[in-house]
Order: sequence, then C-alpha cells, then structure tokens
Amino acid sequence: MVRLFKAWSIVDNFYEKDQVLLNWFVVGRQTPIAPYEELVDNYDENEDEVWCDHLLVNEFFTEPEIEGLRDYLLEFHELEVRVEEVSLPVCSGGLSYSLLLINGAKDFYPLADEKEYKLDISVLGHFDLEEEVQMRRQ
Repeated sequence: MVRLFKAWSIVDNFYEKDQVLLNWFVVGRQTPIAPYEELVDNYDENEDEVWCDHLLVNEFFTEPEIEGLRDYLLEFHELEVRVEEVSLPVCSGGLSYSLLLINGAKDFYPLADEKEYKLDISVLGHFDLEEEVQMRRQ
C-alpha cells in the first residue's frame, strides 16, 4: 500500500505574529497517487460529493515529494518541515485545505509562485493567524 504524508512548518515573524503554523498541501494534482478505492474508506464514485474525497487525498504528499519540499524549504527559507504519516484509508467526507481554497478562504501562502520554485508539484501553505502553534509542536 502507498504511504502518504501531511507536512507543516512553524514560521517565525509571519504577518506580524511571533509564530504561525503553515500547513503545506498539494494543489492541482492531475493523477491520483493510487486508486481512490485504496485511499478512501467506503469509497463510492457515485456519491455526489466524491470530488471532495478526491481533493482531500490528492493534497497529501508522497515520500519523494516530502523530501523535495524539505530540501526546498531548508535551502530557500531555512524552514524545518514536520511530517506525519496519514492513516489510510481516510474517512470519506473529510475536510481539505483545497475545499477551503475553492470556497474563497484567503489565508494561503503560494509557495509554488516563488521565483526559485522547481518542484514537480504545486504546493500551497494554509495558515490561521489565530491558531495556537504550541499545540502542533513535536
């Protein structure tokens, strides 16, 4: 079975906050990493909201993608990437950062728009300036 990961960084002095948590995620993945039936529990392609499940699992990282993100953020931002393996299959109907983006949320950092960016995937960072960073530290 495929292994997928979530990633985040803690950024100092971001939007005038001492520390902000940036949750990194993939956007615009054209081909699923594995069959959706393997990635989503009780997957039903005939459900009206199945596209939400697609968004959710498509925003996770593979191991090589995590390594690329780690290398990029260390080299160009001196940021550490924290990683958590996703327990698969995920529950159907989970919320994703991509869904927030589609619904007009504005709290995103467009990492993929940077001049030096050369990763094969597009990555955005979602942040919430009100979130307590200490809760996510490992």
